[in-house]
Amino acid sequence: MIAILVISLHLCEDVILISDILRWIRNLNLPCWDPSSVLPDDQFPTFFLLGSLKDLLAIHYHEIEWDMEVMLKYLQVPSASLPSLSVLPVIARFVEELNLPRDLIVMVHDIAESIGIRWHLDINAGKRDWSRMRPQNVEATVMSLIIHTLIVLFGLNDSSERKITTQSHHIERLTNHTAHLFDWYDWMEHINQRRHYLFQHTTLLEHHSVPAALGFIRIHFVRNDRRRIPWSRLKKNKYQDENYEDLQRAFQEVNFHHPPPEFFLSLPVTQRPFRAHTQGLVHLYPELSKDFSEDSLAHVTVGLEDHPSADLQRCLTAIRLIQKQARTEATPIGASMLRLRLRKMLSLEHVPSHVLQWLIPVCAEMIEQRPAALLGRLVHLEEILFSNKVK
Repeated sequence: MIAILVISLHLCEDVILISDILRWIRNLNLPCWDPSSVLPDDQFPTFFLLGSLKDLLAIHYHEIEWDMEVMLKYLQVPSASLPSLSVLPVIARFVEELNLPRDLIVMVHDIAESIGIRWHLDINAGKRDWSRMRPQNVEATVMSLIIHTLIVLFGLNDSSERKITTQSHHIERLTNHTAHLFDWYDWMEHINQRRHYLFQHTTLLEHHSVPAALGFIRIHFVRNDRRRIPWSRLKKNKYQDENYEDLQRAFQEVNFHHPPPEFFLSLPVTQRPFRAHTQGLVHLYPELSKDFSEDSLAHVTVGLEDHPSADLQRCLTAIRLIQKQARTEATPIGASMLRLRLRKMLSLEHVPSHVLQWLIPVCAEMIEQRPAALLGRLVHLEEILFSNKVK
């Protein structure tokens, strides 16, 4: 059913992604099963029973891709007959969801056009393990292009972005803070705060969701599968008919070791879930109101070259030298993982900078894919974009 839904959405050229559908399933916005049919009626469900619920909710991205290819073959629909769409709407959406400057949209789209990236259902069903390690789907591709664009602009080697930020602060002072330049570290702090508060108040993040908690229970209590757990250990109030949000709050309480805030945000389905839920929490956490979409990237592009200030031009020259040095000395992400790639294993531990080790999981959780899968696509596109550096 889900595979047919995804194929139909693509035929209708609707910008609804597989990650959206996975979130809807996990949050019961798209009901694929009835919780009342598996949750117990009594007050004392077992760890085994709770753990067994994980597989009903934790559908994975590559599994849907596999089912789509099988369904296309069953319906005798050749992939070539499916529409090939522009990736611009997906780029715009991800840039907005990441709260990055809108100037980035045109840059990423230009790169996508230059290497012929389109949005089409091109799934290699015969290599399921391969598709998990180096996915070809539009979400992993677009997110990888965004990351590569940020690498080109800021270096992201644990040094260049810090030096560029220092020079941008000098430019801000020289322009009496009228330039509104994008601050990388300010944005990182904002994203970290956003992830923390979304975990506290929503079910948006997959690894902080009920399925993840159920998986933890199944792994750690498999030997005591008949051990009983009273709901009073999860909730202080008396037992009531369980619903999904009750269960989520219960696991949050256990994770935090103290009762979570009373406010629990549950919004209608939207194609901008991260932005929408963040705005829904602004009244509790005003710091979440920061908007980086209007910030300028002129200091890392060519937007301030005509400014008359000699001091400002020196700052721009310094930034250009930092960018050039970063590109010259950059170690390809895939180079340090060549042996791992031959064994079809990719690991964030071998990514050459801590900034990228942080950024890749942040982007991966937004597209409902594993960080290792996004890393695989990142390495593959690196071979296309920087073939002169990747051997």
